[in-house]
Amino acid sequence: MPRLKFPLIFIANSHGFMNDFSKQKEFIVRFQPEYFLIDQLENFALEEKEDFESLKKQKRISEMSDFEKQKELIEFCEDKGIKLVGIDMPNLGVPLKIAKKINKRLVLSEEEKFEIEETLPERARHQIEKIKEYTKKTDKPIIVSLSAWFMKENSELRDNFSNYLMGYLSDADGKVLISKPEKGQKIFWREIEKF
Repeated sequence: MPRLKFPLIFIANSHGFMNDFSKQKEFIVRFQPEYFLIDQLENFALEEKEDFESLKKQKRISEMSDFEKQKELIEFCEDKGIKLVGIDMPNLGVPLKIAKKINKRLVLSEEEKFEIEETLPERARHQIEKIKEYTKKTDKPIIVSLSAWFMKENSELRDNFSNYLMGYLSDADGKVLISKPEKGQKIFWREIEKF
């Protein structure tokens, strides 16, 4: 089989300030992957029809990941026969007590915010290992959809891989947007290649 131009295609999730599914769908149609890896499915692997049906029946991922926000992607991948795999930790690595506070939209203490930040490097390493695991399972491109935070410049993820395409929302300077843009701030969709 000929070598792929981009075996890995990354999409940075906006977490709600754009329709993430529209870009995910666009990339699926464009690259025809066998696997679509995503942090928001945490540790769920939907590789068989029964896996999809089971998750759709329970309609729950975790305290931190909302099934309804992933439903369109789940149904689209099922329809297209694409294996949809979570590559994050359960509850996105957030302790259950803090996750429940977040869901209730309660204010977190500085200590709780720090505790969440402390999970990010461990999550990044976990995601990188899962991505490496799945690159050995297919000759087709793999699409990886993660929080924009994990794709910012000088991130562990970007330093660990080469030969990829990455799509993301950016500010006017081309930097990855990792939080909601300020009112009136211009944002742009960008795609970069790394060989």
